[in-house]
Amino acid sequence: MRDTTPDRGLLRWTAVLFAVDLATWLMAWMWLDLWIVVSALSAWAALSLLAVSALYVWAAYGGRPGPVLKGERLAVLQPVFVPFRLVSVLIYALARVMRREKVVCEVMPRVYLGPRLFGRERALLDAVGATVVVDLTSELPTSWTYSRAPYTRVGHALLDRAFPSDGDLDAIVDGLLRRHRAGETLFVHCAFGRGRSALVVCALMIAAGHASTAEEAVAKARAARPAVSIRRDGLDVLRRFAERRATASLTASADRG
Repeated sequence: MRDTTPDRGLLRWTAVLFAVDLATWLMAWMWLDLWIVVSALSAWAALSLLAVSALYVWAAYGGRPGPVLKGERLAVLQPVFVPFRLVSVLIYALARVMRREKVVCEVMPRVYLGPRLFGRERALLDAVGATVVVDLTSELPTSWTYSRAPYTRVGHALLDRAFPSDGDLDAIVDGLLRRHRAGETLFVHCAFGRGRSALVVCALMIAAGHASTAEEAVAKARAARPAVSIRRDGLDVLRRFAERRATASLTASADRG
């Protein structure tokens, strides 16, 4: 039976977004008699944030709204998300410029973790031979640079602060593991290379035998990239993943015996 317990962390974040949304609607109303253009732009931003809040509620109850925000599904809704995306891009760009940190970090042989790269940073991937770019963002546009040869883009859009379901995580890791075993070098990123992408990389480390527990995988990821920050509920996701892999390994051993 499907677990219908909501993700309380995402619901708390949704409450914050909704509070900001109410303030934005109020600003749109206050400007209505003063400057119609500002009022209209504020109303657009408020509608955008309301739509994103609805996506977070969907995600909290087990849905997968990332592709909708990314534009991979229901592309007709993209004009609604434009204000939110513009703010997301601005925050991302400012943070990337202000932070002084290594951005392509090797967490295990031929697997690198980091933030979404600017197009001008492609030499960093070329230097380590990374040709598979795993994009886990939904709030940022797809990079044209890393979506064409010599790179192969692998996308799985996730909302910021959200984690994949157990089934999705298994599918993502199985796909990446096949590529890794085939000799390809992977670069896994979300917006800042701290949460979503770190969790996927930790799961990949467990699947590849470079870590046996969630705690060990996170410790190794942090040793390679100190910015890694996985919430307690993310650790629960990794623990369940490690349990499934251990069970599958025992079952396979028993079948061979």
